[in-house]
Amino acid sequence: MNLGEKLNTPYCERSPFLHPDGKTLYFCSDGHAGIGKLDVFKTVRLREDSWTEWSEPVNLGKDINTSEDDWGYKVSLDGKNAYFSSADLPGGMGLNDIYQVSLPVAAQPEGSPVATIKGSMLDENGNPIKGRVKVANLANGMEEGEVRSDPQTGEFVLTLPAGRNYGVYFEADSGGYYPYSANLDLRDDALNKRRALIAQGFDPNNPNGRNGNGGDPNDPNNRNGTNGDPNDPNNRNGNNGDPNDPNNRNGNNGDPNDPNNRNGNNGDPNDPNNRNGNNRDPNDPNSGGDSALLFKIPVMMASLEGMKSKRDQWGDLLAQRVNNVFFDFGKWELKPESSQELDRLARFLETNPEIRIQLGAHTDDVGSDVFNMDLSLKRAQSVVDYLISHGTANARLVAKGYGKTRPEVPNDTEENRARNRRVEFRIAE
Repeated sequence: MNLGEKLNTPYCERSPFLHPDGKTLYFCSDGHAGIGKLDVFKTVRLREDSWTEWSEPVNLGKDINTSEDDWGYKVSLDGKNAYFSSADLPGGMGLNDIYQVSLPVAAQPEGSPVATIKGSMLDENGNPIKGRVKVANLANGMEEGEVRSDPQTGEFVLTLPAGRNYGVYFEADSGGYYPYSANLDLRDDALNKRRALIAQGFDPNNPNGRNGNGGDPNDPNNRNGTNGDPNDPNNRNGNNGDPNDPNNRNGNNGDPNDPNNRNGNNGDPNDPNNRNGNNRDPNDPNSGGDSALLFKIPVMMASLEGMKSKRDQWGDLLAQRVNNVFFDFGKWELKPESSQELDRLARFLETNPEIRIQLGAHTDDVGSDVFNMDLSLKRAQSVVDYLISHGTANARLVAKGYGKTRPEVPNDTEENRARNRRVEFRIAE
């Protein structure tokens, strides 16, 4: 698709780079007014439903462009740095050298912050799976992107602009696996909840350990595990803590004028809760200092063979969670954004015509036993009715309500209650 006359001229336009925010485009041109030969320009997409409506391209100026060719711009996820090639900068070692530059605010991307999603596609035995990761906007059903897993490790990485509620779908190249799915809510309310958890010391990517695997499983208050002072569980970094000020958790590195600034000068002075400043996530320096934008999704794909043979703690065949199925509180009518997930389940049943399934729904512990049992049955029946309306034979489906009798995790936090509110299916015996 030609992006239109606003960007393209009768001369050269090269090396386009669309930032992962999906909105800001960088490109080089010698057809727009510039400083030298090929200069770098920035333009912003004006409408989400159009790829031909752009703002007037802006030359990034003499701090970025030279009298020679400047091209190949790539901009970091946080939008603060760019990498490019130039032939006419001091200290060059050849014809075209590669440089890094800090971008002024006016040259930075203008779209939403960008989240990074990492994980591995594995089977129930821990073996890597080669397959696709697809992302859809649940509000409008539009597919937002696709990446492939590493066939040797099963690992994948993708980036998404914040501000939307996404469904992420994992499909194995080989048959015999049920497509795994996850809900990735990057809207402001959901991200602010993640930030609140992080500020309290919890790692939302590892709810069982507040700072990942380093958390002491025997002391959930000891956020950094064995580095904690065993004689002072409130001194979370052990000997580096100031013995005269147990609230100063990193000792001399703490800001003496701000005991809440736990990493001193590395903390963001404008955000004392940002404990590591721009370097906040040591595993993802591109996270821009906001670790709420780093998501780690462990993907275990259930094989059809395993679903037919393995059993759970209640003696039933293993159930597969059906994510991205949504109901209003206390209701059983399916919300429109559930359709993409249930369409995938319908296709799975179409390609495996020999199986029958039981649809089971579960609730949290809010409300009476009778209410929850009735609600869960009605929700399961709503899913059955949807599948029937999309071509699945009634005889292949059974609805079952479990109420609050089979929680996955204790109903002691709102996050755990959300995990317990779920729809599953298992092979019917």
